[in-house]
Amino acid sequence: MLEIIRSLDGQKQTSVISQDSLDLVRRGELIYEQCWKATLESTHQDYFVAIEPDSGDYFLGRTLSEAAAAARQTYPNHRTYVLRVGHSTAVHIGACQVGPCSQG
Repeated sequence: MLEIIRSLDGQKQTSVISQDSLDLVRRGELIYEQCWKATLESTHQDYFVAIEPDSGDYFLGRTLSEAAAAARQTYPNHRTYVLRVGHSTAVHIGACQVGPCSQG
């Protein structure tokens, strides 16, 4: 599947993402929003959470690796959706555009 996305500077970029991966993301986001967001954002801000979308089970970790490993221990043959509690993405890659690193 080919998906057009917009970068922060408004330019179009293309990304190849499988339908299975898109479905995993949609299901994981839905479960997080409906079931876990309110609780986790008040109790585990900045933790990582891995959500197994078939069961709705979640696994917390201080790092992405910890959360993913906990999920893999219980569901070794399942894919999970991982996000960082209270953030729009699990990880940030590249240069920042605001804040201390944008100065000078």
